[in-house]
Formats: sequence, structure tokens, C-alpha cells
Amino acid sequence: MVRIFSLFFFRQFLFAISLNVPFFFFPFLLSAELTVSEGLSLALREENLIKIKEYEESLAFFQSKVARSSLLPRVDLSYGKVFLNYEPTAKNLLLGRQVEVPISERDFQTYSVSVRQLIFDFFGASSFYHSEKISEEIKKIETTKVRNAVALEFLRYYYDLKERERMIEVLEREVERLESHLKDAKSLFEEGLITRNELLYTEVLLSDARQKLLTVKNLKKLTASTLNKMMGRPPEEELIFEDPKRRPTLDKDLESYISDAYLLRPELKIIEKAKERIGYLRQAKRAELLPRIFVEGKYSYTENRYQVYQGITSVTLGFTMNLFEGGKTKAELKILDLEEKKLFAEERRLKDEIRIEVEKFFLEFKNAQERLKVTEHAIKQAEENLRITKIKYKEGLGTGTEVLDAIAALSLSENNYHRAFYDLLRAEAGLIFATGRRLEEEYGR
Repeated sequence: MVRIFSLFFFRQFLFAISLNVPFFFFPFLLSAELTVSEGLSLALREENLIKIKEYEESLAFFQSKVARSSLLPRVDLSYGKVFLNYEPTAKNLLLGRQVEVPISERDFQTYSVSVRQLIFDFFGASSFYHSEKISEEIKKIETTKVRNAVALEFLRYYYDLKERERMIEVLEREVERLESHLKDAKSLFEEGLITRNELLYTEVLLSDARQKLLTVKNLKKLTASTLNKMMGRPPEEELIFEDPKRRPTLDKDLESYISDAYLLRPELKIIEKAKERIGYLRQAKRAELLPRIFVEGKYSYTENRYQVYQGITSVTLGFTMNLFEGGKTKAELKILDLEEKKLFAEERRLKDEIRIEVEKFFLEFKNAQERLKVTEHAIKQAEENLRITKIKYKEGLGTGTEVLDAIAALSLSENNYHRAFYDLLRAEAGLIFATGRRLEEEYGR
């Protein structure tokens, strides 16, 4: 039920009510056209990897709460009831005679309240707390990174689906053209103007086009099932997406995109935060070798009528210090030094990979842009070529092979155009991802 009443479906439900549509027609509204932003929101909500990262965020939040507890006062309360088999008694000498004097009751109760506060530990506890807060920030960045990766995957499948829809349209038109040509060829064959071989060749090409159409339709179904699964819908449910409305352009040069990536990529942000965290952990480890100064206030009460003061209040100012722990702290500091060096090496490697990734999508974008310009003109030429070739064929001035070649050329030009267009959209999504911008913000507008 949670899946059905998503933002999109709830909107359709309200729309149905406003039109007084009977409720039993509501399931048919579920196949209404989805926008990209609606589909992306569903995919990001249903992805289990994102949910895992959100749980890790919550864990990091409470771990920072645990670290903060050492900076706050510790309050202890104790209570007890004591039962003794003998009444505690002391032996004393009184006027040269030994006498027994009770010093405590046989059964008595006792309780105490103590408050202990760390005053100064050379920033050890506070540094550890800051390191845990940075871990919490790292988990949030990791969640953003995963959300962006899921969004990119969704958009790729979405563009694959729309491209296959266009390929189906192209193949359906090709089948119609071949059927029309086959009809003309049969008429000419009956008149004895062409050979049977030419007729058979047309039938073979028509059969091949129909097989390609079936293959692409199956691929479209598989892509739709994958998208349905990503959005938490039944795989077999009909899926209708709006057509892409974006006409992407490059507004910067390559080096500007690379500079943006160095600033925005979550992987580099994580490394920066990790280096900062190591600095705090190093401070916390060094503080373990130094005194921890504390103050403790305590009130103790023991039920005893033989004592002058049954309740006693005390204040203690003291320190604790670790003198020797087998070289543990020194080894841990060395580990932190090595982890820091590893992070610097990892940062250099990531920057090289990010530069290559940005350059890859940038070049793919420019390539698709140029192909799109070329194929737009090629379609018009192919349409005109087919029109002229069909006229010549019907007038006996051309051959069937020329018509079939013209049909194939037009289908090829249309497919090349759609492939270039969706390659451009995929390259744009990849470039947004590679530069570290959030896809759900870019496509959720």
C-alpha cells in the first residue's frame, strides 16, 4: 500500500476523485504517464542500498552521542540494605576492665549519590567527540554519493527505454515501407516486369525487419521491468514515461568542469573529512599519555545510631594517568600516520580517475552533439532519396534494389539520429555525475 500511494499515485487518486471517477477505474490510472522526477523519486525511495546508508548515518549519530557522554557529568546512585548475623562490637578497656561496645546496628540501610566531572584531559575526550562527529558527516556524504549513483543508473535505464521506443517506431515504419514496396513489387511481378528473385529478396528483408522489431520490443520489456523494480513496482506493470524535454548544451570548457569536480565530488570530500578526523584522533591518542583531572562530589548515608554523623559529604579533586600499556598508544599513533599517508595517495589516485571520467563524458557529449547535427540533415536527405527512388521504380526507371537501399538508408539515418540524441542525454547525465552535482536536484526541477 505504501508503494501505491506514492506522491505520483496519490496525485492521480485525487485527480480521479475530482472527476468523480469510480474507484474501480483507479488501477487504470496507475499506468498514466510518469515524469522523470517522479520516477527518480520512487527509485531513490525504494533502493535498499540507500536505506542501508541511512541506517549507517543513524548509527554514526548515536556513536557521536556515546563519545559526547565522556564530556558530561557522571551521576551514580547506590542503595543497599545490610543484614548481619552478629551485631558489630568492639572490645575496649574501661577502668582496667574489658568491655564490649556496639559500633553498628545488626541490620541497617545505606545509600550514596556521587557526581564525577572531567575537568581537563588535554583535549582527549573532546577530540574523540569531534572525530565521531566527522564520522557522522562522512556517512552523510556517502549517502549522497550512493543516491547520485542510483540516480545515474535510473537515468541510463530511462534513456535506454525511450531510445528503444524510438527504435520500435523506426522499425515499424520500416516494416510499413517494406510491405508497401512488396505490394508494388508483386504488381510488377504479375506484369512480368521484374524477376521472382527480386520479389523474394524483398520478402526476406521484410521478415528480417519484423524479427528485429520483436527483438527490440523484448529489450524494451526487459528495460521497463528493471525500471519498475527500481521504483518498487511489479515488474510486469505497464510503464509509460514522458519523453525527454532537455536540450543539453555545454556551458563551460573541460578544465572548468574538472575544477568543479575537484570541489564537488563526494569521494574527495570524504577524503578531506577523513584527514581531518585523523588529526582529532591523533590528539585523542596523545592525551591518553597525559593526566586526566577530575572533580567528584559524593554524599553517603549509613543508618547507624552509634555514629555521630550518619550522612557524610565529600569533594575529591584528583587525576588519573596511564603510566604504561605495553606500547599500545605509540603503535596506534603510528597506525594513524600511515592511514594519513594512505589517504594522500588515495586522493591523488581519485583526482586522476575523476579527471579521466570528466574528460570521457565531456568528449562523449561533444561527439553526440556533432552526430546529432549531421544526422538531422541526413534524415531529410534519406526521405527525399526514398521519395524519388519510389517514383522512378513505379515508372520503370529504377530497380527494386535501389528502393530497398533507400528504405534501409532512411531507417539507418533515423536510428542514428535517435542514438545520437540519447547518447547526448546519457553523456549529460554522466557529466553532471562526474562533476559532483546532484542528479536528483538537476532532474527534479
